[in-house]
Amino acid sequence: MYPCEIFDVSVGGARLAVYCPPQAPLPEQFLLQLTEISHASRHCELAWRQGSEIGVRFIRQQGAPNTDKHATSPS
Repeated sequence: MYPCEIFDVSVGGARLAVYCPPQAPLPEQFLLQLTEISHASRHCELAWRQGSEIGVRFIRQQGAPNTDKHATSPS
């Protein structure tokens, strides 16, 4: 687990500044805790890494409710 700052958040992902050594291995998928005081979190997939910054895609876990406002329900 590494501390980080969250930047450029969108519906699909975010840019993070991760406080770990640049050569430290990061998992391909992980749970990002959004605040220190609540249990709000998002499942993420590593999209890119450049030094101490990474880009993540938010991934929907199977069985999780769909909160995308632009999603359509099956007919």
